[in-house]
Amino acid sequence: MASDSLRSAQDLWQAALGELELQVSRTNYRTWLQATTGETLDRDTLVVRVPNAFTQEWLEQRLRSHIHNTLAGLAGRPLEVRFSLYPTEHPQPPPPCPGLNPAFSFNSFAVGQFNLMAHWAATEAVNLPGQVNNPLMVWGGTGLGKTHLLQATVRRTVESRLSALYITAEQFTTQFISAIRLHAMESFRRRFLNLNLLVVDDIQFLTGKGHTQEGFFHTFNEMYNSGGQVMMAADRHPGAIEGLPDALCSRLSGGLVAHVTPPDQAGRLAILQARGGAGVDADPGVLEFVSQTPVKDIRQLLGRLAQVMAFARAHNRPPTPEMARQALAEQTEVQSPLIPQAIVATVLSHFRLPPDAFLSRKRHPQLSQARQAAIYLLREEVELSLSQIGSLVGGLTKSSVIYAYRQTVRSLPQSNGLSRPLAAILTTLRR
Repeated sequence: MASDSLRSAQDLWQAALGELELQVSRTNYRTWLQATTGETLDRDTLVVRVPNAFTQEWLEQRLRSHIHNTLAGLAGRPLEVRFSLYPTEHPQPPPPCPGLNPAFSFNSFAVGQFNLMAHWAATEAVNLPGQVNNPLMVWGGTGLGKTHLLQATVRRTVESRLSALYITAEQFTTQFISAIRLHAMESFRRRFLNLNLLVVDDIQFLTGKGHTQEGFFHTFNEMYNSGGQVMMAADRHPGAIEGLPDALCSRLSGGLVAHVTPPDQAGRLAILQARGGAGVDADPGVLEFVSQTPVKDIRQLLGRLAQVMAFARAHNRPPTPEMARQALAEQTEVQSPLIPQAIVATVLSHFRLPPDAFLSRKRHPQLSQARQAAIYLLREEVELSLSQIGSLVGGLTKSSVIYAYRQTVRSLPQSNGLSRPLAAILTTLRR
C-alpha cells in the first residue's frame, strides 16, 4: 500500500509540475519547483518533499494557491498540499540542485590545450575543496564547455559524499530578492551554510544589480571564511565585467582565473570523439574532416557533425569523408577561417597606418591601439601561438602579447575606444 501511495503521489506531482511549468516563469520553475518530489498521498493531502526551508517558505507563501488549483484540476477533487523537508537520512536524496544536465560529467568532458588549466583546477577543487585554487573562476565565450565543467564538478563532489550546490547568478538573484520581500533572509543564508562546494554560473548576470552584488559578496565571504570551495564562471574576465564594485571584482579574481578558449584542431577532434562520435566509428576520417575547420564554440562544432549525419541519413548511406565534404561545402565556404596576415593588414588599414608600422618602436597612442586590436583579433579569431602573434605585431615577447591581450579584454566593456574599431574590422574581414 505504501508503495502504491508513493507511486500515486509521484505521478500526481509530476503531472502538476508539468502544469505549473506553464504557469510560472522558467527561472521560478527551476529555482523553486524542479527539485521537489511527490512523497505520499493520504486521503486528501499530498505531501511534497522540498530541498530546504527557504524553498518550503517560498512555496507556501507565493505558490500555494496555484498549486491547490492545479492539483484540484488534475485529481478532480480539492486536495491539500503539505511541503516537507527531506529527512537528514533520506535513503535516496534528491539531486544536489535543480537543473543538472545528466550528460555533463567528467567522463564526457574532452580535455585539450584550450581548457587544460580549467579542467585541472576543477579536479583539484573536487579532491581538495577549499584548500587550493579558491576561489576558482573559469571564463570564456559562450558554448565552450564552462557549464559542462561546473556541473561535472558538482556531480563528482556529491559522488564523494560532500555537499555541493550549483546555481546560476540569475537564480541567486531571484532567490535573494524573494528572501528580502518575504523577510526570510535567515532561511536564505542557511541554504549556503555548511556547503563544501558552491558553484555559481554566469556571474556576469550580476552586472548593475547593486543589492544582489552585496548579498553575493557576503555569501561568498561566509563560504570562503568557513573553508568552503567557491567556483564560478563568466563569459569574460572578472576585470572586464562592467559595473562590479572593486571589492567584489577583487574577490572573484583572488584565486585562480582560468581562461577557456575555442578548441584547436586536436581539441575539436577530442570533443567529437568524446561527445559526438557515435555512429561514425567505422570511418574515423569523418571526425578528422569535421575537426579541421576552426569554430567559435563547441555547439557549432557538434552542429557540423549533426549536419554530416543528417546528410548521410537523407542519402541512406554510411557517412564518409567525401560525404562530409559535400554536406559541409556551403557551410565551410561561408565560415572560412580568417588569414592572420589579412587581419594585420586590415587593422593597419583601419587605423591609417603604413604596412610596416608594427616594426616601429614608437609608442604613440594610435599605433598602440592598433597593436592591441591586432593581438586581440589574432588571439580570438585564429589559432596562433603567442610567439606567432608576437612576430606578426613587431616581434613582441610572449609576456607582452599576454599583457596587451588582457588589457584589451578588461577595457572592452568600459570604453568604445577599441570596441568600435574591432567591430568595424571584423565586418571588413567577413565580407
